[in-house]
Amino acid sequence: MHIKIDGADATLDGKQTVLQMLTVPNVCYHPGLGPIETCDTCLVSVNGELNRYSCT
Repeated sequence: MHIKIDGADATLDGKQTVLQMLTVPNVCYHPGLGPIETCDTCLVSVNGELNRYSCT
């Protein structure tokens, strides 16, 4: 998957989420629990719309 982060192109290999690739602090994500999608720290803009996709 090809994505753009702060104007820079990046590629995900399908094994990592955007949140894992960025290695930013997060509140609710834990690899043992899977995506929870409730705390909104994973919000990303996808085609101009905010979505909880970075943890999934």
